Amino acid sequence: MKAYFKESWRLIGRSKKEAAFFAAASVLASLIYPQVCAFLGLEGAYSGDAGIKTQRLLGAAAYLPGLILTAWFSAGLAGRLVMDAVKGEAGSMALYGNGWFLRKFVWDLFFMLLMWVPVWFLSVGPKLVIGLISFAWLLGGIFLAVRSSLWINISVAENTGLLEALKRSFTMSAGREWTLLFMGLIPVAAGRMLGWAFGKMAGSGEAAAYYANALFEAPASLAVAGAFAAFYVSLVSRTEAAPPAMK
Repeated sequence: MKAYFKESWRLIGRSKKEAAFFAAASVLASLIYPQVCAFLGLEGAYSGDAGIKTQRLLGAAAYLPGLILTAWFSAGLAGRLVMDAVKGEAGSMALYGNGWFLRKFVWDLFFMLLMWVPVWFLSVGPKLVIGLISFAWLLGGIFLAVRSSLWINISVAENTGLLEALKRSFTMSAGREWTLLFMGLIPVAAGRMLGWAFGKMAGSGEAAAYYANALFEAPASLAVAGAFAAFYVSLVSRTEAAPPAMK
């Protein structure tokens, strides 16, 4: 796993400008969310559950501006990283952002709504039953996230649609679930711990914790994106490099 993170660092270093754009977009999305919540009259923005339980549509709508923003930059960065890893060179961030934005946005939106199902529909009933079902749903979500984690790399490098890339991701990740899980978990957990520590130093309120976490989520996401690109390339032969994503 160390080798994948080392390669991730190398790939990000070769796309420093694009990585900076992605990080800025991620932070900006975090700044936009509380403002949208305030505009919509939703409470609890800094705890991340504004209106989700009581105002489902508005709660989901509050995430859309940030989701749209990060989907474009995430697709653009992922495209550059994986094509650089596969071919040793890559097109512009705009090439992959424009080409894969819709697929990335659709998947991110679907996964977000999927993970909210227990919050929306399990608010009434015995707490033990609700807790068990929610925990099982969470495990299922983690399983889906791990098995689908390579789809954007596959879609860009092999120029496939979303569904085909998801199928390929499930095939390629089979037997490698723990590696992929910890490859995603380690940077995210490190970012969360740093965010928590800085949040405590900055203040004791929810706002301080929220913005501190937002600050460290971006580099964690960068590390994961690069590691997944490196892992994908390790699974395919460089002598059978995929065709360019777009002419």
